[in-house]
Amino acid sequence: MGSLSEDSTPPSQRRRSGYGCNVAHVLNDLDNDDRTVLLSWLNNRRQYGARQVSERLAEHDITLSLKSIQRHRRRECCCVADHPEWFTDG
Repeated sequence: MGSLSEDSTPPSQRRRSGYGCNVAHVLNDLDNDDRTVLLSWLNNRRQYGARQVSERLAEHDITLSLKSIQRHRRRECCCVADHPEWFTDG
């Protein structure tokens, strides 16, 4: 294990450079139609708050925490680099 003093990379950059995003794991496991629906929920913050998204997914036995949804929406995850098409300005 490396020294903490050697790790000068800010946390947000570490997440963007490949650390897993739980939202990405869920999106990758869905078929295209369901992925489109979830992306529309994630990109429509006015209509679907993080709690509503989490609760709707739970109705389908999919667990996604509020923090994971919020981090993804703030673009503080690897999806920014790996899947920019998942984000809209809506």
